[in-house]
Amino acid sequence: MKPFARTTLIAAIVGLSLTAGVAHASDLTFDAAVSIGSYGVMSRGIHSTMPSVTVDGAATYGNIESHVTLTRAQGQSINGFLTEGKLSTQYNNAMDGGNLVVSPKLTYGDINMRTDGTKVHTQYLMAGLHGAYTYNNVFSTFAEFGLGRSFAPSITGYDTCTSGFAYQAAAGLKVHAGIGDAVLSVDYKRLPFGNQVAGSNGINLSTVQYNAGYEVKL
Repeated sequence: MKPFARTTLIAAIVGLSLTAGVAHASDLTFDAAVSIGSYGVMSRGIHSTMPSVTVDGAATYGNIESHVTLTRAQGQSINGFLTEGKLSTQYNNAMDGGNLVVSPKLTYGDINMRTDGTKVHTQYLMAGLHGAYTYNNVFSTFAEFGLGRSFAPSITGYDTCTSGFAYQAAAGLKVHAGIGDAVLSVDYKRLPFGNQVAGSNGINLSTVQYNAGYEVKL
């Protein structure tokens, strides 16, 4: 993806975060969540699960909900670490059926991994849907999927890396407890590096993240 196109798409996400129709200042709310879990990585020659910590900050203005999410995973199984940063925005009034709300969502992400002296990096942009169903004032569930493309991939030791079709799916459960919500979730991503990597029949990066955390409205 060309730098201009990438910058334009990221700017679009930020722009959505700052505009929300006829929303007023009183419609602005904030959420913060901290989770611990495991981050699984599957790629050519790498099959590992590492402990991880995720911090998520969210702002909702009218119908627009935006998140900044940072994850750090580290483990001896890869003799290294992985960081993932995400910026996402969704419009929460696209389909409101009372208990069920379905929202279009746009996500930009960046993954960096260091393992045994090898650097693996990729970015991705996905568009999809986020659905949430509230059973009562205690229990709710959510699920989402996204389709898009990885871009700007690089791997130490390979001269050529190509981007490709990427996809993501997630699901979770929220239980109201105390001043916030306990959250259990799983998130899967498939990020290809293409079939034109020198000396390889193709490299793909798959991640599976399991999290248990707590979310509070500020």
